[in-house]
Amino acid sequence: MSLLLASAWLTLPACHSDAGKADDSDIPVDPWLDPDAPPALALQTPPPASFVDPGATAVAGEAIHAEGVTVSGTTATVAAGRFAADLDLPSGITTLEVAGVDPDGNPLTDSGSVLAGPFAQPDGEVAEALRIRLGAGAFAELGPLLGSLLDPAALSAQVTALNPVLDTAAARIDLEGVSFDAATIALVPADGELLVDISIPNFVLGIDATVYDALPFGIDLSLSPELKADEVHLTTAIGLTLDATGHVDATVAPLQAELVAFDLDTGILELVDWLFVDDDDLADTIEAQLAALGDDLEPALDSALAGIAIDLQTELLGAQLALAGTVTELALDPSGLTLGLGMAIDTDVPTPDVPGHLTFPAPPPPTSDDVALQISDAFLDRALFELWAAHALDLDLPLGAEDAAILFVFGGQGSGNLSLSAGLPPGWLERGGEARMQLGELALTVDTPGGDYGDRVELIAAIDAAAALEVTPDAAGIVLSGADVKMRATGDSARSPELLAALPTLTTAFGLGIGAINDQLSFPLTDLLGPDAVLPTLAFQRDPSGVATLVELSVADLLPLLGLPTTTQTSTTSTTGLSVAIPPGATVSDGDDDVPGDGVVSWVCSRDDLVVQGDGGTWYVDDNGEVRIEGTGHTVYAVDGATVVLESAGNTVYADPGADVRDNDGTNAVTVYDPLTFDLASAPSPGC
Repeated sequence: MSLLLASAWLTLPACHSDAGKADDSDIPVDPWLDPDAPPALALQTPPPASFVDPGATAVAGEAIHAEGVTVSGTTATVAAGRFAADLDLPSGITTLEVAGVDPDGNPLTDSGSVLAGPFAQPDGEVAEALRIRLGAGAFAELGPLLGSLLDPAALSAQVTALNPVLDTAAARIDLEGVSFDAATIALVPADGELLVDISIPNFVLGIDATVYDALPFGIDLSLSPELKADEVHLTTAIGLTLDATGHVDATVAPLQAELVAFDLDTGILELVDWLFVDDDDLADTIEAQLAALGDDLEPALDSALAGIAIDLQTELLGAQLALAGTVTELALDPSGLTLGLGMAIDTDVPTPDVPGHLTFPAPPPPTSDDVALQISDAFLDRALFELWAAHALDLDLPLGAEDAAILFVFGGQGSGNLSLSAGLPPGWLERGGEARMQLGELALTVDTPGGDYGDRVELIAAIDAAAALEVTPDAAGIVLSGADVKMRATGDSARSPELLAALPTLTTAFGLGIGAINDQLSFPLTDLLGPDAVLPTLAFQRDPSGVATLVELSVADLLPLLGLPTTTQTSTTSTTGLSVAIPPGATVSDGDDDVPGDGVVSWVCSRDDLVVQGDGGTWYVDDNGEVRIEGTGHTVYAVDGATVVLESAGNTVYADPGADVRDNDGTNAVTVYDPLTFDLASAPSPGC
């Protein structure tokens, strides 16, 4: 009805109606034309909890006897009991705040939150959800650490598996265990491949040689010489490619082995050398056998790389969660290696009938020279959407005497209940150079029997808070701070003058109490990584792209993630050195064994490996000997070339700088003396 027709209708003279005809009171009058209609202002389009396109958005609603109407600060047009305004909405959650006054100047308000896209359907993978970067600097640091983990015992097992290395009518030669000083490994990234250079110094290889008919009357000669080389030098190249199925294929170039300054022991062996076995021929044979060790490297790498694909079922915040991911990107060049993973997340509940989750373009790869992990905002938005859809972010919290402060804020006392439920999925995005997490149309209900604001307080809130990912050794989650909270009363609470007067105070208190939500957004790492998971505390920052979160790690941080032990060499160093007397009552350990007893005092000989399972022992570890401590309360003395592996806490090690001490527990006391030597004057005889 036009304004002109309506005015004419209202100015017609009144007349008495006949029976059966409606009088004037039965004729409906539009509220905006009724002077007695109460003033009202209500947001209607888009309705609260809507999913909308970003950009220009028409906002409209009811405006009964309302003047000076604005929508989020933009002046609205008002006509025929309606208001309208056009707003430019950014991606994310926006709270549309409608404000005006009635003819007497009293404020009129309403609000509602909407989520502006773009959106992605919550199925399939999020492209480049995660990126892992190993820069050239990381490879340079990782190589020496891996070299310190090269175990003579493990290499001995591989070497002896090659026996016999020589089997002719003249002689048979078998290889025994090896010993060597700490190896160095150089890892150098190149275009499409990783160059590997391994140097193993002071390499000693035991040999069991039988020379047939070496003595008169056809008697064989059995010898146990040692093959010695100043260095074993191994080189290869590992090529990495990505196939169409997302599998990383490794190709290993033939392993090249060289024995530097190789010779057999002197004495009778020189005669054997001259008559039966040529040094150079034996060196060629040994080099060929060492090179054959590379045949096992490619299958081992393929097996390890197959584990990059993620297929995990777990429970997170009460929701059954399935994670699936494959490698979608591989770049290897002289600057380093970048792996990109596409990730899908699904829960065991039906997907809500909504457009999808907030999404952003994939960020460019990180360029760190060290180790970096990049997490795209699109992946975090997908994860938050799935948790929201499964109601995993909802909160239902009984309130008791220990929650008196919360009850007091909402006018209650004694006991009650607080519940939260979000009408929109949370959004994760960047604003002003920092990550923000947004929650919209968050229904907050607090049962407060006999409370100052009634038996129940019903509010609708919107939260926009600074957000950070946090990983500690035992938990991971999201930490919110500096929350901007907008809140309105709803239901019966909207008609409570006392509550409306207290609403600004409640809004402030809710923002300060955002920590309750932080608890809901944190979960133990064991849910995803297993009970033995140990991670360093990580400091995340925004990626320069503005659409991702980035964390840079040290190589030491990376080792536990790769399942590798860290290596600790020293806590203090003495410049005067230390000479340790081996007591006459020490047991001579001249073989490989497990030692379960307590209080053992032992001299560990060269090329002998002990696993110590008891407690409170004392160990004197000779050059090329090894002890692995699984108990506690031990004291270990280790000379140059010895290896000590500490798997548990409460042990003390005194070591020469050339000893390899691996504190896998990370809490033991390790002191280096330069040099540390053994005084054998009172040592048991015969000893090592």
